[in-house]
Amino acid sequence: MSLFGFDGKRVVITGCFSGMGRAAVERLLADGAEVHALDIKRNDLPVASHRELDLRDPVAIGQVTEDLLGSVDGPIDAVFNCAGLPHSSFPAPDIIQVNFFGLRQLTEGLLTALQPGSSVSHIASKSGINWPEQLETIQELLALPTDDEGRAWFDKHTELHENAYGFSKACVIVYTMARAAQISSRGIRMNSIAPGATDTPMMEHFRKGRTEEQLSAATGGIGRMSRPEEQAYPLLFLGSEAASYVSGVTLVVDGGSLGGFITGELTPPTTANYANVRAVRG
Repeated sequence: MSLFGFDGKRVVITGCFSGMGRAAVERLLADGAEVHALDIKRNDLPVASHRELDLRDPVAIGQVTEDLLGSVDGPIDAVFNCAGLPHSSFPAPDIIQVNFFGLRQLTEGLLTALQPGSSVSHIASKSGINWPEQLETIQELLALPTDDEGRAWFDKHTELHENAYGFSKACVIVYTMARAAQISSRGIRMNSIAPGATDTPMMEHFRKGRTEEQLSAATGGIGRMSRPEEQAYPLLFLGSEAASYVSGVTLVVDGGSLGGFITGELTPPTTANYANVRAVRG
């Protein structure tokens, strides 16, 4: 049974060695999709092709994109950006390069091969939910004509480095909204998901610098982290024909935690990313 209608569709996906990306590939293969994987590590799944890609390297992104477009036979139906670096374990410039600049460079390179009815879907994060208070800053970054200028801009804005992960994911959310509007006339959709706490190998990095109280609060009323497939399925839905009139959306997938925080039914974690939620509640 093709759960999401990807049977016979050509799909490109990043970050598929483990976690949410791997869960997405498993479902895409079960659906009968032709999957072209991009990751710094190769998994053991029977994808149509795998290309090693380190999103920290802009030159490599360009080369892999050119090679992929030159070898696939026909248009690309869907792109899923699942690769990312966590906070606390990597330098701030690497985090924003992989999570935002690399994602955007790859996406823009692949857009030439997308046809009406196709889609691009990103994994953002609930850590980027404070994008409204950062909107002017993010738009200043997005307006820069080249990624080199963007990286130089970020290097100078050292106040953003402490929470480079949250800022990078906020950039993905704003990019999703803005770019979706720009490409809508081409019949191409762009969306994101914003996962809450998820039981993946990356979670060990998120535990650093977090108290058990903060980690427990992040799971909200449901009281557990999500499984990788519980994030992969909403991501695949947004990229499927079932979401044909959904674009420019970031879907929060957190078991209802954010709604509870906003309405005061739950107490938000004491982290910078939830400052705007606490401010709304007073």
